Amino acid sequence: MKDNTTNISAIGLNLRSIKTFEFFFKKTCKGRYVLCESHNDANITLVDIDVPGSNNALKEQQLINPKNKFVCLSIADNNKLNLPHIKKPINSASLIAILDSFAKVEPSKESKDIVADNTNKTNDLIARENSRQFNKNRSALAGRHIGANDDTGFFGDNEDISTKNSKDITKVTYHPKKMFQGAVIEGYHIAKQNNCAIQVTALGISIIIDPSNSKVYTTTPERIFRPICLLETNNKAQFKHLGVEHLKDKVSHFQSNKDTDDNCSDIDTFLWKITLWSSRGRIPEDTDLSVPVYLAHWPNLTRLDNIPHAPRIAALLISAPDTLCHVAEKLQIPQRYVFGFYSAAHTLNLSSNARRQVDSLFKPVDKPVSQSRSILRKIFKHITRKSQADNSIQKQNNAQ
Repeated sequence: MKDNTTNISAIGLNLRSIKTFEFFFKKTCKGRYVLCESHNDANITLVDIDVPGSNNALKEQQLINPKNKFVCLSIADNNKLNLPHIKKPINSASLIAILDSFAKVEPSKESKDIVADNTNKTNDLIARENSRQFNKNRSALAGRHIGANDDTGFFGDNEDISTKNSKDITKVTYHPKKMFQGAVIEGYHIAKQNNCAIQVTALGISIIIDPSNSKVYTTTPERIFRPICLLETNNKAQFKHLGVEHLKDKVSHFQSNKDTDDNCSDIDTFLWKITLWSSRGRIPEDTDLSVPVYLAHWPNLTRLDNIPHAPRIAALLISAPDTLCHVAEKLQIPQRYVFGFYSAAHTLNLSSNARRQVDSLFKPVDKPVSQSRSILRKIFKHITRKSQADNSIQKQNNAQ
């Protein structure tokens, strides 16, 4: 190991995040920083304080290794811990500046360039999925947590629409039930209802859904999943119940596959991803853009694929119902990001266009009728009745 290498440990980072940082330290930081397993060997510790239990682990390490430097990562601004803090998505320039100051090293030309490029523009920590430059599997993992510049695969390139034009609305809708996404969701529902593992096969792709641990197993790499998610299944998906022993054999076979090291995924993470690939910045066909929608719960964005502006979108929708187009207008962002977020959240049952119970907690207050309007109504009724009576008398006279 080089003498000028600084060891960094991590608290609260999952395997995907760790691989992302490994890629970042190796490529962007030119190996000046290396992730290590033991906190005792580290000089700096990264702490994801959004993960439950991280605060307690942080306090413990501060007592055990008081000389270590700690950097906190979180979605929201957090200065309560009185420690250096970086808001997610991570700005690479800010991270490098803090690490260099702790390591007491002179920033390299590369890091200076990054800082210069980010003076007026946020440059999120990027780990591109690029098989020619880096290992396919590692780069596929790297692109998840900390966004990527090329988000066309997730959100397409649709322009903003007018809700007054039905043809425009059609352009931003899709049919989840007819696609691979619908097959996966149906398989998940079957698995939960029967409390047993289900093998879902559609379009030549097989996955295993195990509801006992909310996991999905597959040997299909992401580069194949992405285009598959855009195809219709024509209702030809097959669902096979798996017994305990059969499930063990299948999982063992999947895990022994050498083509991918990403064959097991949390069901929510998997559903979120395939919904983004399927929707590409569109909304389910039964979504009414004129009806306000809401967010029932805050999604665990640290565990899900990054969506640009996701915390801002979530903050608006969880505070009060609003139409999707109005949210995009408020945040001054393309509609496709809001549409994609809603579609993914809707798949996880986090969002809906139905009214929440809290929204009907108080009965709407009837507007009081002003006294002047009440008097005018009485006068109008009196005149109307008198006019009708006069007309009736006149008809009787004419008849005589």
